[in-house]
Amino acid sequence: MKPAAEAGQGTVAIVGGGFCGLALAIQLLRRADFGGKIVLFEPAPLLGGVAYTTDAPRHLLNVPADRMSLYPDRPDDFVRFAEAAGWSDAGLQFLPRTLYGAYLRAAFAQVVEAAGDRLQLVRAEVRSARPQAQGWELEADGIAWQASSVVLASGNGPPIVPGPLRALGRVPEVITEPYRPGAFAGIAADAAVLVLGMRLTAVDILESLSAQGHRGPAFALSRRARWPAEHLPEVRWRGDAPTLSALPEPRSADGLADWFRASVAAAELRGIPWQAVADAVRPRVQSLWQELPDAEQTRLLAQHRGPWEWYRHRLPAECAELLRGWQRSGWLTPLAGEVVAAAQEASGLVVTLRTPEGAESLHRFGAVVCGAGRLSDPRRFGGHLWPQLIGEGLVRPDPHGMGLQAAPTGEVHGAPARLYALGNLLRPALFESTAVPEFAQQAAALAARIAEGVAE
Repeated sequence: MKPAAEAGQGTVAIVGGGFCGLALAIQLLRRADFGGKIVLFEPAPLLGGVAYTTDAPRHLLNVPADRMSLYPDRPDDFVRFAEAAGWSDAGLQFLPRTLYGAYLRAAFAQVVEAAGDRLQLVRAEVRSARPQAQGWELEADGIAWQASSVVLASGNGPPIVPGPLRALGRVPEVITEPYRPGAFAGIAADAAVLVLGMRLTAVDILESLSAQGHRGPAFALSRRARWPAEHLPEVRWRGDAPTLSALPEPRSADGLADWFRASVAAAELRGIPWQAVADAVRPRVQSLWQELPDAEQTRLLAQHRGPWEWYRHRLPAECAELLRGWQRSGWLTPLAGEVVAAAQEASGLVVTLRTPEGAESLHRFGAVVCGAGRLSDPRRFGGHLWPQLIGEGLVRPDPHGMGLQAAPTGEVHGAPARLYALGNLLRPALFESTAVPEFAQQAAALAARIAEGVAE
């Protein structure tokens, strides 16, 4: 290993240059009480994370622009950026993610210019992080880096790939990173394509195929063959506010599910759509999750997580209309089931699908595109850092495979001092930790906590 890179006391190492890593760096450097330095590690060529480095103009945010500010104290910041870029009345629009990526990188560039040598961007993977007498030592690109604090902001792990497809190894017909530029360039225009998953990523994949003029039939596979719910056409309900039913006592997973359904039913009797109820419930989800006993959290994940996420992660109405149009035209066919076998042949992939009822059928596809999401269990992330941290007992994955055992404020349980987690990794503590509105608040709060520690 090369000699340690220069870094004085008060240096914060941020592992990950997606939204959370950028937001934390920006928030730290905005603070007058933070006198330390930052080393930000991100090997990807573009900052902003997978979701915001897409180059497809039809990949839309599923949160309206007026809730996408980097700064909780400046909620209109992204709207102003969008309107300066030519988008009028941007607040209640679902804008392109390419625009949002540009917003993140522009905000970061401003901070970098003002920070001078207080911020260093390292284009390398962190391979290890170990506590030392005065903080932490991280190894990246063969160099040892010293830091007082370490923040794990790496987001989700690799894409979810069914076992039969993983067993094939690296084959060009299996596309695991659909947001990579040119990912679909090798797909023949008339080939049959199977998209795994029917959530927001799958919609992006279909939009990309459609935009490049793909003529062959497209199939989308999920266990229930169900697309996400839709946002309201007007995006946000402006009528009477819903009245939520009384919460059940004692708290239970089934009781909360019944409470939500009763609140929806009561609202609909008053002409209030279910979307308004879901939006009213969302700010309370974190506290409700934390109030559940462990056994009830397990039950909620097993029985009610899927239905809640259907209500929670909604599609812009224009994307939902595209799906209906593709299905009416016969280009897109939804399928219920799972992949149970796969083989590579000269003509492409032969894939065996099994329906929920147990019936199996053989299909031939020119390509299979993974769009069912990304792994959330750090034990399955691979690479070098996570096996090292877990193997040495510096972090503990939660039993449900949602992320890390950590405090809601980010301190990693059981770790030496000043090891923090941010973003998706905090789902075990917060449950609702999946989108920019939560992440921006977390970054601002953690920046304040870290600044206090650096000042001590």
